[in-house]
Amino acid sequence: MYDNQNELYHYGVLGMKWGKRKQKYSSTGIRSAIARRQNEKVDEGFKKWQENSKKRTNAIDLGKKATVSRMAYENNRSDKNLKQEYKQNNRDYKKALRSNTTYRKGQIKQAVGQDLSRKYLSEAKKVKKQMDADPSNKQLQKKYNELMSKHDVERAKARRAPEVAANRSRKKASIKRAMTMSAKAAVGTAAVSAGAYAVNRYLSKHNVTLNGRSLHVGDREKAVFNDLVKRGREILKFI
Repeated sequence: MYDNQNELYHYGVLGMKWGKRKQKYSSTGIRSAIARRQNEKVDEGFKKWQENSKKRTNAIDLGKKATVSRMAYENNRSDKNLKQEYKQNNRDYKKALRSNTTYRKGQIKQAVGQDLSRKYLSEAKKVKKQMDADPSNKQLQKKYNELMSKHDVERAKARRAPEVAANRSRKKASIKRAMTMSAKAAVGTAAVSAGAYAVNRYLSKHNVTLNGRSLHVGDREKAVFNDLVKRGREILKFI
């Protein structure tokens, strides 16, 4: 039998690391189970927030990249390679933008628009220095005016972007709520109609009468029942 006191033997599962135990945790009581579920929801929310933050950051980076290629193409519109590069970068930016929510799109457009307006202003300042050395140069004056105009337009668009996105987000939420309420109302009406149909079949099958007249659930009765359902829903809101 071989025995060496100077050797260390380790038996474990694949993937196990020193100092770490691979154990599965299970709740031991109702309170701990509830707390664990609440913690999992918080963790899921945090992960979703991280994913959304990455999407927003990625879109902003691609937007700024598209800005650089856009200005390079505007300075040399005869270069087809610059044109193709700008189109591709702009497509990548638009695709990344679509993966974000309506509200975050406003934040992204604001950041990208501010970056673009600053770049136009920077280029305008360079042209202004050239104009100071050559005041009579009309080409420089025209270029300066164009750059400053673009700066003003992009700055204004960037400033309005969050507000526009917020308004669109509210409208979409309002439409969604209206559609949900309409769907619920339609389901309720269908349920009442189906119930009335079943009741009428039963009354007819069993020949149920009142004062010699056959009983029947008509539109008036269904309207009354619908009104009672609506009133009941309103009351339940305060309970």
